[in-house]
Amino acid sequence: RIEIAAMTVEHYVPQNYHPSSPLSAAAHSSQTLDYSNMLGCCNTSVRNCSGIRGNQWINVDPMDKNVEQLVKFDKVGRAFSFDDIVQNEIQNILKLNEVDLLENRLIAINLAKRRLLRLQPEGNWTKSMIEKEIKYWLSPYVGKNGELVYREYCMAAVHYLRSKIQKAQ
Repeated sequence: RIEIAAMTVEHYVPQNYHPSSPLSAAAHSSQTLDYSNMLGCCNTSVRNCSGIRGNQWINVDPMDKNVEQLVKFDKVGRAFSFDDIVQNEIQNILKLNEVDLLENRLIAINLAKRRLLRLQPEGNWTKSMIEKEIKYWLSPYVGKNGELVYREYCMAAVHYLRSKIQKAQ
């Protein structure tokens, strides 16, 4: 979870022009103070995600509602993509498979597994059982400060659960 006290701002369109950008230097300059270009990024003693990519252009836009079609997670929490360009960005630019991220995604996946096993210990889950669990992971809840928050690493758990739907059919 990105806590306000441990957050920095990252710009989707980098503040400084990079040769890999499809935009002009002027377009970069115009985006600098555009709020729709700013993202909350973790900044803790374990990880500081702000600036990991420097000024390199990335195609994975976290604000795009279709990003979930590009970035997926396997059963151990490893981020990957079937798109070669996005896969390169995940691995080499965004570094989304570092040990701490893998461990935390695996915690979410294991929690999703335990929740399913509580419903049906034999593992004979129905499609509706799994869909109910997906809804749980995708639904925000009221956090400790009264704000709506999502469960940490929810998409890793959702990808795991979606893989179980295919087997339940």
